[in-house]
Amino acid sequence: MTSVGFRKGRQRVDDINGILQFLEITHPSFSAPVYIVSDTRDWVSNGRTYIGFPFRFAFPTDSENEAPQARIEIDNTGRDLMGEIERLPSGAVLNATVKIAGRDTPDVIEWSWSVPIMAISADAALISGTLSQDRLLRQQAVRLRHDPNTSPGIF
Repeated sequence: MTSVGFRKGRQRVDDINGILQFLEITHPSFSAPVYIVSDTRDWVSNGRTYIGFPFRFAFPTDSENEAPQARIEIDNTGRDLMGEIERLPSGAVLNATVKIAGRDTPDVIEWSWSVPIMAISADAALISGTLSQDRLLRQQAVRLRHDPNTSPGIF
């Protein structure tokens, strides 16, 4: 839930502060979690330094018979993030947490969202990936089904 002051600032025509988008990317094969902020300079929030890496979101489309999928695009401006991505195993899924805060209060996280990043691709200028809960939504609700193959005694 966002604070009243944060919402009022976003609804103003002349919002002088703006927002910060923090992104935490983790994977078991990473040497350390990646902390970036969509800005041109580094920011400190809650004692953690976020590196300034501009990134953008492409919002999901409303397609029939398809789970919503957003896209994230991160400017490929350094070898730190690219080096970690190049070492990923094939078909790896990254864990991402997006946090929103006001520029005037970077320690107060107003909104947070966690989502997996799949289908990662990169070129000289851009790192992009698909944000989707599709893998979770397609899992079976019950791990063991009782059918003639798994439980022949009850049939």
